[in-house]
Formats: sequence, structure tokens, C-alpha cells
Amino acid sequence: MYTDKVLDGIDLTINQGDVVAIIGPSGTGKSTFLRCVDRLEKPETGTITIDGETQDLAHIYGKDLTELRKKTGMVFQNFNLFSKKTALQNVMEGLIVVKKMKKEEAERIAREQLKNVGLLDHANHYPRHMSGGQQQRVAIARALAMEPKLLLLDEPTSALDPELVGEVLDTIKKAANEGYTSGYDYSRLQNPTREHLEKIVASLEEGIDALAFSTGMAAITALMEIFKPGDHIIIDEDLYGGSVRLFHSINVKNGLTFTSVDLSSVDVEDYIQDNTKAIYAETPTNPMMRVSDLKELSKKAKKHELLLIVDNTFLSPYFQNPLKLGADIVVHSGTKYLGGHNDTLAGFLITNREDIQEQLRFIIKTTGATLAPMDSWLILRGIKTLGVRMDRAQENALKIAHFLEKQEYVTRVLYPGLESHPGYELMKKQARGFGSILTFEVDSKERAYHILENVKLIQFAESLGGTETLITYPITQTHADLSREELDRNGITDRILRLSVGIEGAEDLIADLEAVLKKIK
Repeated sequence: MYTDKVLDGIDLTINQGDVVAIIGPSGTGKSTFLRCVDRLEKPETGTITIDGETQDLAHIYGKDLTELRKKTGMVFQNFNLFSKKTALQNVMEGLIVVKKMKKEEAERIAREQLKNVGLLDHANHYPRHMSGGQQQRVAIARALAMEPKLLLLDEPTSALDPELVGEVLDTIKKAANEGYTSGYDYSRLQNPTREHLEKIVASLEEGIDALAFSTGMAAITALMEIFKPGDHIIIDEDLYGGSVRLFHSINVKNGLTFTSVDLSSVDVEDYIQDNTKAIYAETPTNPMMRVSDLKELSKKAKKHELLLIVDNTFLSPYFQNPLKLGADIVVHSGTKYLGGHNDTLAGFLITNREDIQEQLRFIIKTTGATLAPMDSWLILRGIKTLGVRMDRAQENALKIAHFLEKQEYVTRVLYPGLESHPGYELMKKQARGFGSILTFEVDSKERAYHILENVKLIQFAESLGGTETLITYPITQTHADLSREELDRNGITDRILRLSVGIEGAEDLIADLEAVLKKIK
């Protein structure tokens, strides 16, 4: 039963242990039912039976029920928000403290109630970032979660916009009359496995939210929906070829414009236009392993009110956290290191900004390229071994890089873990490791072909980040759609090979490369 402002006509029985929920200003209902009743219009009719004792509401008006509450063990709850807790934590608290519910079950019910009041997307928001109306609805969700015998709203219009009052009361009526939903109405919108995965990825990147997509390219495609025709984006000229294809073939058609620059060496401010909205970077880049200064890019992006978007796939959150360096959005192809086994596809967008979170949540719900439950489980499985895989693969990569530097037919080795790499010192400052991707150049196309055709343990395949070591030929695989001009500008020639180093024995991998190099005539 609920009431707002007027108690007339209620015939209510409250037994020991029943919850009486009171929603009102700070201080209301902390210890007594009286404090809330005092704020309501004096009732003329109706009765209340508390633990077998029936009284007219008019009779108890103005009387303190503190002693009765103590004798009966009734639970009186005030549902104002606490400034240091999120909406979800507020709703969970009553269930854990009053109903002694386990955390997992309390969270499930709390999410159901936030959904009932239309605030599931605000679960991780703090009161200071919410309107008065939203705070009031969180308080109502908290109360409904505990299934109170009586819910009193103390002048709800004081905190709600007028147009929301009816919506909130309708929500209460519906919840009271029809029961609650499971909280997961449709798997495209959310499912428990994906939700669990998103929380883990958000925590790894130290963001407030992560959104799981069916692939990395699905994530980037959705990300571009936050922009509108006429917007301009500065992108690194050395990016994954699939990203470049999307930008130039799809997004340009839809009215966006792009400027490609070497973010590791130029002053990005020289390329900012009146309509520039974002800077999009990879560091290290794919495949030429350039390293950009994320703190410096962030400083300039914030100066001009631009978004800084960073694809962190190569290093994973184990080695680098762009949000801590000033980025607004982080992109991952979860297919790679997060999954780690080359047996599923996934993509992620992570942010630490609530306004972006809300935009992206609407986009993923509307466009629908969400990650399926089984794929979510596979990524969760992969994350469990992320640390040990990254450490071992990086150790192997450094040994292979040193080996390749000494080979007669290898003209260049690009790996940021080598002291000779121009980004070595910067990587030490902004990352905790160098990763396990390296690129090397041989002295002819024929030698490149020979290596691709004769490696045994190393597999010639287009991917990265798994337990297996893969060798890729960028000019015909990952970057096949780039123009000749773009390839030449980035130094991607028919002599360039990229290695994604796995977790096999480093000696075995080096022996495989050594054997194939010895066969070169």
C-alpha cells in the first residue's frame, strides 16, 4: 500500500518485522512513524493495526510511536540518498542491512527495481550527478525492493518535476498490482553474463562503465554514432586497416570527415578545425608500432573540448590504462588479448564520463550489436589468465626482437621494448609493459614470402593476442584496403611482417625463425 500526502481511508495492519518505508526530506522518519505523519494532512478516517493493536489514524496523529516500534520490532526506513553511494548501492543497502540478503541476490533485486523506475542506466551514478526527480525515483526503488507494508511519500512533488509525478506513482501502482520483472527482459538489451563481463572490463580499465559488443568493429561502428554529419575527427595515420576502412567508406558517406596524421610526431593542435570533435589514437600503432604521448594528447583535447579516444587492444588493460592518462573512451577488440584463445569475437567501449555512458547505452540498445552470453563467458574465461599470458608473451617478444636484430636479412625491427625504439622511454612512463606485438622488415618481398611459406610452429594467419604465435603480412591482410599513398606514407611495404608473439617456448619460436632464415638462398 502506498500513499502520498493524505492517509484518509486506509485500514492497514502492520505486524512485527514488517517494513514501513518513508520517503521524504533529510531527517524524516529516521526513528519514528510520527515524523512522517506530522508532514501529512491530518487524516479524518482510517485505522492502523500494529502488532494486534488497532487505533484510528486520527488518534495516533501527533503521538510518538518510538516505544511501540521498539516493542514490536517493526522496521522503519527512511529512503533518502547517501551522497557517497551510487544508486545501485543505495537500493542494495536496505536489502543487505534490513533483510540480511546476500550481496548477489540484493544486487539482482536492486537492478530490477531501478529498471522499474526507469533508472537502470543510472545504476552507477552518484546522487550529485542526478536530478532531484531521479534521486526520488532511486529512493522509491530502494523502498519497493524491500516490499514494505506501507510506503509513505512525503510530498513527492517537492523533489519531482510535475510531469514525473504521475509516472512515479504509476510505477508504484504497477509494482504493487502486477509484481516485478526478472530485470533481464531481452538478451539484446542485457543478460547476466554480459553484465558481469562488462563490470569486470570496466574495473580493469578503471572506467565507470564498459559496453560489450559482438566484435571490435561493431564497437567502433557504434562509437561513431555519437557524432553527427559535419563533425571532424583527427585520426592516427597508422591504424588498424579495418578502422580506416570504416572511417573512409562508411562514416565519410554519412557526413563525417577525417584528417590522418602521425600523432606520435606532429602537434595535433595544428590540425584542429572549428568542427573537430575528437582525436582517435592507437598506441602502439598497428603495424608500425609508433608510440603517442597520451597525457599530451589529452591535455590538448581538453583545451579544445575534444574527445580523446584510444584503441588499447595491443597492450590490454594489463599493461596500459588510457582513461588514467586522460582519455575519455577506450576501445578494445576483445577478440584479441582479453579473449586470448582465438575462439571467439568481442569488442568493448569503456568510458569514465557519465554523459558518454548514457549516449553509448542508448546506442547499443538501439543498434543491437551486443555480445552473446556464450561469447561473454568465453571472454570471462580468457580474462582469468590475462596477466600470465601477457607477461609470458612479452618476455618471448623481447627475446625474439633481440634475435631478429642480429639477422643478416632483417633490415629493421620495430618493438617498443627495445631501447633503440624512439618510443621506449615514453612507454616506460605511460605503460607497465611493452606488449608482445613486433614488426620487422626483411630485404626483399621474396624473403618475406619465403618466411610466410616455411615457418612451422609459427602460424601464418591474420589475428593477434592469442596463445599461439601468428605471423601476418599487413600489405595483403590487415591493411589490404589502404591506398598506395597511405601504405607508402606509413612505411608498410611488401617487405614488412608482423608477429603476434604467443606463450610457446621462446627457444622453440626462435628456432623456427632461425631455421627458415637459414633456408634463404
